Amino acid sequence: MKKLCLYLIFMCVAAAALVSVSQAATHIVSMTAGNRFLPAVTNILVGDTIIWMNAGVVQHSVTPTNNGEAFCGTALLDRCEWTFTQPGSFAYYCIPHFRPPFQTMTGLVVVASPPNVAPTVTITTPQDGATFGAPATFQITANAQDSDGSVTNVEFFVNGASVGAASPPNFTASVQSLAAGNYLLTAITTDSRLATGTSSPVSITVTQRTAALPRYSLTLLVSPTNAGAVAVEPPQPDGGYESNSVVTLTASAANDFEFSNWSGGVTSTSNRVTLTIDADKTVIGNFVPFVPPRFRLTVNITPPDSGRILITPAADSSGTYSANTVVALAAVPEHGFHFAHWVGATVSTNNPLLLAMNANTELTALFEGITALDFNSFAGAYQGLLLDEQTINHTASGTLSLRLSKSGAYRGVAVLGGMRQLIAGQFDRFGYAPLTMRRGTLTGSLQLESDELRITGTLTDGNKFPSLLLYRAISPTNNSDLAGTYALTLGTNGPVNLEGTAWLTISPNGLARVRGTLADGATFSQRTRITPDTRVPIAAMLYGESGSLIGWFALTTNATIEGTMHWVRPADSRNREFPGGFAIQVPVAGTRQ
Repeated sequence: MKKLCLYLIFMCVAAAALVSVSQAATHIVSMTAGNRFLPAVTNILVGDTIIWMNAGVVQHSVTPTNNGEAFCGTALLDRCEWTFTQPGSFAYYCIPHFRPPFQTMTGLVVVASPPNVAPTVTITTPQDGATFGAPATFQITANAQDSDGSVTNVEFFVNGASVGAASPPNFTASVQSLAAGNYLLTAITTDSRLATGTSSPVSITVTQRTAALPRYSLTLLVSPTNAGAVAVEPPQPDGGYESNSVVTLTASAANDFEFSNWSGGVTSTSNRVTLTIDADKTVIGNFVPFVPPRFRLTVNITPPDSGRILITPAADSSGTYSANTVVALAAVPEHGFHFAHWVGATVSTNNPLLLAMNANTELTALFEGITALDFNSFAGAYQGLLLDEQTINHTASGTLSLRLSKSGAYRGVAVLGGMRQLIAGQFDRFGYAPLTMRRGTLTGSLQLESDELRITGTLTDGNKFPSLLLYRAISPTNNSDLAGTYALTLGTNGPVNLEGTAWLTISPNGLARVRGTLADGATFSQRTRITPDTRVPIAAMLYGESGSLIGWFALTTNATIEGTMHWVRPADSRNREFPGGFAIQVPVAGTRQ
């Protein structure tokens, strides 16, 4: 009954989240306590977002089935979201619950293209009922919009005959020397999906002149000089414009300036205006120095004194960042706490978090208290990887293995960038311990996650933020359903246009051995162990320990492997194929033989 109540509460919250913004909608998929995605099939439109939310206690993954959408990767989590930008059918599954006795936790997203809404167009000049003297020369100007795409073209017609077409952003066409008579002006616009829209007709009259019209001059100035340019269409003829001629003025700013306003014969802040020449006129295009926008980042910690936030790069002396600066934020818990997630401008469990500064932004790091630990239950050997998921970095990546005693003391070995060093320290009663990599100038902390039997942490040198993930080695581990030999392919990327190959052998007790040959001929071999969530850590030092191949393989019970490896090859002028070296990510895929 309690589970039913919790589930009903969850579904009420989920229903409240089904909100459409413009034409995009948000859909909720529940990850139920019964190890199912509900609904199993979700039908959405391009641009819609799906949020997966855990309704139980056990975490799940939302992992794609090699179908072109990343979903939420291979991590186990309680919440994730993904926006779909392409039509198609996209299958996904939960890694730990797609093997016996479950084999039920799969889902499908069917993404349809939304119906195309036709664009609209309105002729803005000349106005309906306007009168011109023959022969009439003037410009037609239109405003075109497309609510679900972009306008690609506007074509103009006089009495059904085309007089020209224009592309964004300015939709104008010149009409030359119309004889006396009545005319209907129309415009047809086309959008990026080839839908069309037609304007309401504008009626004009061209009358026969009985006497020559007076002519007036137009003088164009720029202030300050060289801050920009002003163009006029149609160009001023010798002797000036005939009375009541309509022209279009367009202001363009030079480097380091932006348009401010018009003064003189016309007043406006739009850089494109129309002007009726009914007297001698002087128009000034005014420009001002361009000041790039700057944005302020505000960070908070909840509860107070439960942690701290490392920010790279730091703000300038005014406390702001220039537009689009990418800022890395790392939440570091104090003793007795662990990081939960970010709230505010974004909701995320990523730590560190990368943020592009394109507005004033406020974020709060939420930390949660940790229950005091009894180390008797968690003592043992732990091993795993130190890996920067945001950038590829040889010197700040590698392997760590340590042994945790029943008193909470730890001692072990770290191999970073090919350099081996001893590590040691003491966990406090909340599972927190400081860690310093003296050779790699990395400092940070370890956190024992008792419910997962693993150790996590984030280290930094002020610029890099590699994440640590160690799993407790439990032996023997019953992985008979995964045992066997797998053939692997390491894909191509960047300068590497050939595939590599490898073989992974897994024994029933969870021990694993991988050996292979990369596309450049380098060979590697490593003994390792499957983690409780059926992943395999790989960290092979290459090229005399000046390069490396590091990452995680994820195994599924349908006898497949997928993952991404960080491959670093150092520069070597003697190598004809890769003299400059490279640092790339390569996909890994494989099947059991």
